Amino acid sequence: MSADLNNLAVIDIFTEAAWPIQALMLILTLFSLSALVIAGIKLRGEISGGSAWLSALRWAGPLAGGVGAAYIFLFSFVALKQSGDVPLSVMAPGLAEVAFVFGLGLLSGVIAVIANAAIHARIDRAVLGSK
Repeated sequence: MSADLNNLAVIDIFTEAAWPIQALMLILTLFSLSALVIAGIKLRGEISGGSAWLSALRWAGPLAGGVGAAYIFLFSFVALKQSGDVPLSVMAPGLAEVAFVFGLGLLSGVIAVIANAAIHARIDRAVLGSK
């Protein structure tokens, strides 16, 4: 099943990606969801751990997204060189894939930073005794 070049949707970007990139997309999505779940549970006071995981996600998400984008760029340019002159409409799905992976990495990092900040703010309020 090939993506319609006139109507490229997020699901098309995912389904047309190679399996390592699909795995990276799923991992980055799980990073984001786990940061939200850990922050929610931690803010309700149900667990005492999880801060190290959020701190790691702050750096791992953007790094994984950047490495994935570089991987896609590298192999896209190798394929472009091997195939010769290619119109931009043929390259558009690959460029969308790069942007999507990089955006997922940044999103997971931003979510982890915000969740970590919310947890530290709650800890500060508890230590300082203010509400």
